[in-house]
Amino acid sequence: MLLGGICWSIVYIELIRKGFKDKTYAMPLFALGLNFVWELIYSVNTLMLSAASLQGWVNLVWAMLDVVIVYSYFKYGREDFPAKAKKYFVPFSILAFAACFLLQFAFYFHFDSVAASKYSSFA
Repeated sequence: MLLGGICWSIVYIELIRKGFKDKTYAMPLFALGLNFVWELIYSVNTLMLSAASLQGWVNLVWAMLDVVIVYSYFKYGREDFPAKAKKYFVPFSILAFAACFLLQFAFYFHFDSVAASKYSSFA
């Protein structure tokens, strides 16, 4: 579990490094939204609502790294929008993140937290 957490953290750090170097966001919007929400839900669930575990702390680290990737998305993502749609970048992005929250919460509230985390992680 710790090794997997370290490896994925290295991936996230590389996404951040490469994103700022190339002045772009390094993760597709819906992958970012679903990842970020998943990590928030299950770090809170593990660290605050049940017995804290190593996985909860790993999820929290990933969520904090995702905050930086979300920042890079909002900083650089507008450039990838079509010219006519640039003014809708922020509302569309907020709507996309909201949809990701709803989808992940649907899993969380439908299944017990262990099953929900496993099923929704593949979304």
